[in-house]
Amino acid sequence: MWSAKVMNSDFYHVFYLLLIYSIIGWIWEVFYVFLDTDKLVNRGFLNGPICPIYGIGATMVYLFLSPVAYNLGLLFIGGIILSTTVEYITGSIMESLFHTTWWDYSDRKFNLKGRICLQVSICWGLFSVIMMHVFHPIVYSFIEKIPYKMGIVIASVAIVVFLIDLTITVYHVTKLNKKLEIFVKARHDLLTRLENISFYETKEEISLQRKLSENEYIEELLERIDRFKEANEEGLERIEQMFEEAKERYTKYRNLITNRGYVEKRILAAFPNIKSLKYTDIFKDISEKLNKK
Repeated sequence: MWSAKVMNSDFYHVFYLLLIYSIIGWIWEVFYVFLDTDKLVNRGFLNGPICPIYGIGATMVYLFLSPVAYNLGLLFIGGIILSTTVEYITGSIMESLFHTTWWDYSDRKFNLKGRICLQVSICWGLFSVIMMHVFHPIVYSFIEKIPYKMGIVIASVAIVVFLIDLTITVYHVTKLNKKLEIFVKARHDLLTRLENISFYETKEEISLQRKLSENEYIEELLERIDRFKEANEEGLERIEQMFEEAKERYTKYRNLITNRGYVEKRILAAFPNIKSLKYTDIFKDISEKLNKK
């Protein structure tokens, strides 16, 4: 398996390139956010210190663009095309799987569905040039210094850890989406119960009393309210009970979604601009409240 041919390399080296550049990408993301917010945040989708999108992009640049590595123009343009393609496809897949937008360039000029934009794509091109001429020789030399048998053991362990991390993360993201769906249903139920508590007929009748003098209007108003309460005492009690039940469910599910675990909390901290494609407004309100905690 490890010696299987992958274009101009083998699976062993390709795997380590994926792993190392994913770690470098994670370090860059943490550093970038720290410069912007003065906070150290685990910026990866996964719990471990890796950002696979960087590893995939960098490895593809190496595999496809090595033949033109010394033609800086082609390397720059090729880096833009490959890395931007990886970013767009990754964004599309994550949106389809989790019904959530993890990054959004909609506020930038020359963007495509908020998944990619010209400024970032140009940065990918520059990173590709820097990677091939600065980082790659160092990274490849480091891989070569690892004893082959030990390297296979380390790589095997890394794959197992990665799969466990991926499983845990996907489980919690799915769980968060289910919590949100249940909460939205409870919220809708509460609003529906509130809307059903209508006094429109009484309001219309009372509005007629505005033609009376102030004292007559107040007396008539109080009398009508009393008559309404007497005539609808049983109905009011039932409505109040229904409302309290709906409110109790609403509170229960709101507590459920706010009392999130470590993984959910970390994901919301790592992606403060995360958006739900199904429940945009309510998810924004909830995530803002959660991130204040």
